Amino acid sequence: MDLQTRQSIEEVKNERLIIDSLGFFTGIFNSISTVTVVLNSNRQIIFASNDFLKTFELTSEIGLLGERPGEVISCVHSKESPHGCGNSVSCDVCGLLKTILQSAKTNEKVSKEARITTVKKGLTVPLELSVTSVPVSLASSQFYIVTLTDISSEKRKLQLEKIFIHDLVNSAGGISGLSDVLEFSENEESKKEVIDIIGKASKVLLEQILSFRNILSAESGELEVNNLELQSNDVIDEAASLISSNKELKANIAKLPNSENITLISDKVLLSRILVNMLKNAAEAEGNADAVISIGSTKKCDIARFWVHNKKVIPEDVQKQIFQRSFSTKGRNRGLGTYSMKLLGENYLKGNIGFISNDQEGTIFYVELPCV
Repeated sequence: MDLQTRQSIEEVKNERLIIDSLGFFTGIFNSISTVTVVLNSNRQIIFASNDFLKTFELTSEIGLLGERPGEVISCVHSKESPHGCGNSVSCDVCGLLKTILQSAKTNEKVSKEARITTVKKGLTVPLELSVTSVPVSLASSQFYIVTLTDISSEKRKLQLEKIFIHDLVNSAGGISGLSDVLEFSENEESKKEVIDIIGKASKVLLEQILSFRNILSAESGELEVNNLELQSNDVIDEAASLISSNKELKANIAKLPNSENITLISDKVLLSRILVNMLKNAAEAEGNADAVISIGSTKKCDIARFWVHNKKVIPEDVQKQIFQRSFSTKGRNRGLGTYSMKLLGENYLKGNIGFISNDQEGTIFYVELPCV
């Protein structure tokens, strides 16, 4: 299957006639609740069910003919290559593409899960799908019946529960253990030290609870943004303090002396959460208390850039999936940190979230926001 070649719209319409000649075909897929498209050998749409149109809020099937799935559902990567869907660097890890290609190669039914990030009305919307591709031969032509089942809610519920419980158990367990130490300690200096640690651990626990509440509100569209005048140094200091309070993380946080103190209008809580996630990811990537993680801010052309740097380079296959919901290098049922950066930073703060990772520069995550 050639990823770049497309058939002309006239050829696509002729292929559609083959489908239409089987009167029962379109009737079946439009009468049952299935989000279905039929693709030709170049992954171009020649039929889309009514449920497909409804699910992706498309008004007409006619305009879809000849297009590829990622293009009509507004996948963020579908415009990165002049050849469209299936040809960007990130498409190498696309579950939807892999399902279709494997089905074409084996000439068998194939089912996989796919994570796709789309754009809807200017907002980033993640999809988690169960994809099935079935090859069929009709009138000497090869087609693929592709069905899509949205499993986002199921995945999201499981993921949030697992992560939330995991983090809360760890934090609460640490506080409980420290309380036991406090109870049996007779040294006043030791007691003061333990009380201080308990205070910091409680702060981390509260931050975890509020962070998950923010994600739930953000995904449901109910999150309220409270924009106020901020100083970048205050936000950086707060984020660094929260990470330093988390004893599970081996983190040596350094705010660079040449970091600019920038005045901007934004939501301090949400911006701090983004920076906390950046610092947390950097600390987990390094896993070494001696490694320095730097944080700072710079201003250019009325844009404030907050950034976090660590030396470890992100593997190329991970870079392609870094902002997808549910994707994580830390095991199953993880993977909300980078996703939440994108969700909060772009959908709510109306900024730009990105990263650079290579042998020369290490890894830099950044958020860019308009400033006064």
